[in-house]
Order: sequence, then C-alpha cells, then structure tokens
Amino acid sequence: MKIGRFGMELLKTYLTISNKKAFKNHPPRDAFRSRINIPYIDDGSEYHTYDVYLADESNRKHCCILDIHGGSYIFGNHRYNYPYAYYLLKAGFDVVLLDYAPNDGKKDIYDLFKDVCLNLRHLKNRLEEYDLADDTFVISGDSAGGHIALLISTAMQCEDVAKATQLNVEEFDIRATVVSCPVYDFANLPHGALKSNALERMLGPRYNDIRHLEIYSARTYINQHRLPLFVSTSNHDFLRSESLMLAREVKGKENFKLVDIKTENKEANHVHNVTKIDLPESIEVNNAIIEFIDDIINK
Repeated sequence: MKIGRFGMELLKTYLTISNKKAFKNHPPRDAFRSRINIPYIDDGSEYHTYDVYLADESNRKHCCILDIHGGSYIFGNHRYNYPYAYYLLKAGFDVVLLDYAPNDGKKDIYDLFKDVCLNLRHLKNRLEEYDLADDTFVISGDSAGGHIALLISTAMQCEDVAKATQLNVEEFDIRATVVSCPVYDFANLPHGALKSNALERMLGPRYNDIRHLEIYSARTYINQHRLPLFVSTSNHDFLRSESLMLAREVKGKENFKLVDIKTENKEANHVHNVTKIDLPESIEVNNAIIEFIDDIINK
C-alpha cells in the first residue's frame, strides 16, 4: 500500500513526539557555553535560526561538528538534535546545529539546500565572534540531513558540483563527513512507496522530474567526494538499503567506515543514535563516530 499525504502528516506527528522525548534526562540547551536560536535570516522563522555550543575547555578539541537534522524534508528543527550534540560536547567537540525551513509542498528541494548554505555563510562570518576561528570542521547529518550533508560537503570539495547544483557554499576547513541513515539515491528513493500527493508534499512541485531530482542527489556526485566518510545504519533502519548502496559505491575508498548495527532491539532503528542516544546500540555508533573523527584530526 502506498503512503499518501495524510500518512505523511501522521508520520510527522509521531516522529515529532518521539524526538521531543529524547530531551529527557539532558541538561537545558543553555546550560553550556552556548548561543541558541541565532537568526541567520531576520524573518522571525524558527527554522531560520541555529545553535552554537562550545565544549568545556578542560577537554576541548577545537574541532566543530556542523550538524544538519533530518525529518523527511517536511518537519524537524535543529533543537531536535540537541541530545546528539550533548553527546559530542561531552567528548570535547564544539557543535553547531544548523537549520532550514522544511518543505510545505510548495518549495523546491533546492530551497532547503539554499537555507543551509545561508546558515553556513552567517556562521562563517562570525567564527571569531563565536570562538570557532581556530577550529577544524566535520559535516554531520542524519536521514534527510545526511543527504544534505553529503551533497554540501561534496560541493565544498568540487567547484563543478557547486555549479551544477547552484549552491553558493562557503569554504570551511572540512576534515570529514559523518552521516547516519542517510538518504543517498534521492531521485529514486520515494517513487513506488508514496502517492503523488505525498511526493509533492515532500519534494515540491517538481516531484516527478527525475532529472531535476538527480541534480540534488548525493549519489550523482559521489565520485567527487574525497573526504573521509563515516556511515551508520542498522538492521531496523527502513533506509538501510541506502547506506549499503553508498557503501558499495565507495568500496575501497581510503578512510571510509560503515557501522551496520545488527541487533534484536527494534528501538535501534532509523537514526537511533541521534534520537535515542542512551541505547547501547546508539552508544556504540556515537563512540565509533568520536573515534573516527579523533583519528582524522590527530593525523
């Protein structure tokens, strides 16, 4: 049975409630050396704001994770990824939680990417003010955010990709890309599973223009991605095939790591390491991410 627009809205409601539960047993977002809800576009939209968190100086590594949240392109905001940021902060990483306005059925997928690029420009112009000027950077993302992170990090590495996608990307000292349960083959992923009205809700008016969607698919440019790459998934991840496809297509690449969790625990499902960070499986993934980044920045 195909999922329609109503089913998409039910999924949005369920996942929103699930993400909010992840805040339990964590300190408030302003309990750290943090700046929260910084507007990068002055239009009053909560989606056009972002957070900056600095690790404690006692173990600060001066490596900043630029993280992009998921949400099926239709919901979510940077606040939902705070538990994940908290875990990374404790490990000594600075964290910036980026944001973008989700699709309402009227936006083009390009608009979501454009928001993230504007967020990165606002951040780049204030690195010294935020005490991030001496940091190296890692781009991170989960699910739809993993798709955005993969493509933007590739555009940062290759001018031809930036031109093809019309993304005005800023230059950062990017050392690696880390994605959890990412959307990889974006142009073909939803077709066959969703009704036309659900596809339009997710992808916008050009939902059926495969050639256009391929322009914004990470798979199209994966040969241009040369940074160290970390990918995680699990046997209960409904997008596991996307991660495995990505792993096959970069097989043999130096500094590539796939963590594919096998477990009977069905809670260790899609992006569990972001939304349910206290699960043993989530701890395994996030510790592997920390080890991976430490190895990269210490070389």
